[in-house]
Amino acid sequence: MSAQPKNVPGAGTSECQDDWTIESLVREFASEGGLSRRKIAWLDQQVVRLCDHEKGILWDYEWVMKTEEEVVTGLGLQKVVESIPKEVFDDLEFLTGLAPEFDHLSLVTWLEAAAEIVDSIRGDRGWEYRHGRRSVMWMALDEHGVF
Repeated sequence: MSAQPKNVPGAGTSECQDDWTIESLVREFASEGGLSRRKIAWLDQQVVRLCDHEKGILWDYEWVMKTEEEVVTGLGLQKVVESIPKEVFDDLEFLTGLAPEFDHLSLVTWLEAAAEIVDSIRGDRGWEYRHGRRSVMWMALDEHGVF
């Protein structure tokens, strides 16, 4: 492993890992049709960190009985539980087949989009659950009343 700090751009890059956000990587995937392996790995880590049934923060008992506002504010998720804009949705729909989880809920959050991207690239590799990352993310967000 390199001794180079994370806040310094790697060889051939103009941005550092500290600059990455779920929103910025979803936007990049939608506009460019792909992400580097490092960015996919980082996005997967963020999805697992939040929604994994055993280790995910959103399923941790500390957060289960909290209100939506307490969860969103406490975990710093204000921006990523918002709906993605139509132009990003359209690109992701074309690239991954992204669609709202249910027809009567016509929105897709940044977190769901990130999970869908990882599902479309990695499939069930490294994911041990019956439902895909996107479905588990939706269930976790629904459990907190985000929808």
